[in-house]
Amino acid sequence: MQTIEAAIGAVVDAKMAAWMDRFEALLKEREKPPEPKAERVVAGRQELYNAKEAAKILGCSGATVRKMIRAGKLLSMTVGGSTIYRIPRSELERVVTEKEATG
Repeated sequence: MQTIEAAIGAVVDAKMAAWMDRFEALLKEREKPPEPKAERVVAGRQELYNAKEAAKILGCSGATVRKMIRAGKLLSMTVGGSTIYRIPRSELERVVTEKEATG
């Protein structure tokens, strides 16, 4: 038969082991590199904008920018298989120029 001290010790050991596992998981999570932020990137000499920034420049919503990308009206790229679109400045200038020309 187990003594009370041994039973309490077993419970404490189990709780401590669970706590240590959780603590180690949190430490590993903290060591992961941060997710890339959606911000303007300069690739070579070309500035790249995300959909939200492009929407401000074009005077429309982010959803409209994504629709234009899917329709092929606005060229873009993604970084590393992410879903964050990167739109080159030259594309935004082209669209703005076309918008001004058509009225």
